[in-house]
Amino acid sequence: MLPDDAELLEGKHFIGIGSYKPNMREYSESIYKLLEKIYIDVDFAREESGDLATPCEKGWFKEENIRTLYSVVKADSIDRSRTTFCKSVGMALFDIFVAGNIYNKAIEQGIGQKLNP
Repeated sequence: MLPDDAELLEGKHFIGIGSYKPNMREYSESIYKLLEKIYIDVDFAREESGDLATPCEKGWFKEENIRTLYSVVKADSIDRSRTTFCKSVGMALFDIFVAGNIYNKAIEQGIGQKLNP
């Protein structure tokens, strides 16, 4: 877990990918007091990750200030001088989409290796 030191955490960007269960956390209480919003990759991250569920339950952060990454693309702007946090729990669909794009680019460019099963 990161140190519970707001001065150390202030003005930095954090990407959380390690806590994937409701009882797991990587981040200390002080980071949540520095955040205006938390960005997530998928809505179910709210319940799946202890880095989101616990701070909301304990009143360290308001759930209504959790936004999807899509909202950044769509409308929100991010103040880069403030502490920012993105929590990813991942989704197999994202992996399939990225793999498909990589595969199609390789075919277009005639690169890569064909493997025989």
